Amino acid sequence: MMRRPAPFPLCFPQSGYPLRPRPWSVTTRDGNCRTTHQLEATTAAKAIFAGLELGGPRCQLVACLMDGEWA
Repeated sequence: MMRRPAPFPLCFPQSGYPLRPRPWSVTTRDGNCRTTHQLEATTAAKAIFAGLELGGPRCQLVACLMDGEWA
C-alpha cells in the first residue's frame, strides 16, 4: 500500500503552516498624492497586490511594511 506525501513540507513548523493574515501598511503614490492602506494579508506579495489594486490604475508602490517594522 502506498502512502500519500504530506500536504506540506516536513521542514516547516506545523503550527505556522498555513500562514495566518497579518497587518500590513502599504504606501502608494499617484502623481503627488501618497496614500497609506492598512491591510491584512498572509504575505508581502499579497499585501502589495491588494494595495496597488486599491490605489488605482496608475499608482506606484512606495513602501510595504509589516505592522511593527521600521521604515
